[in-house]
Amino acid sequence: MLWFWAPWCPTCRAQIPTVSGLGEEYADRVNVVGVGGLDTQGNIEALAGRIDHVTHLVDDEGAVWKHFHVTAQSTYTVIDADGEIMHEGYLDNGELEDLVARLAG
Repeated sequence: MLWFWAPWCPTCRAQIPTVSGLGEEYADRVNVVGVGGLDTQGNIEALAGRIDHVTHLVDDEGAVWKHFHVTAQSTYTVIDADGEIMHEGYLDNGELEDLVARLAG
């Protein structure tokens, strides 16, 4: 699961407990990766350092965002075990939790 976020984004900040919780709950089955962007490396790292149970990438130049055609935060790209993209775009917390639970089995 890729979570594309920005440090100044209030929606992204509100999603932190859900994303972190999924990372903790499914640590042995799901890779939760936060792709911080749209800000400086320092600002991304400062907030990422306070988000547990998530692997963080600093994408201050937007290379990963461009690769996945992400144009806005907060966006999720959920990829199954076979590499198939199951969802791209915004999900509310409940939709994200349901999708990850279903894919994690």
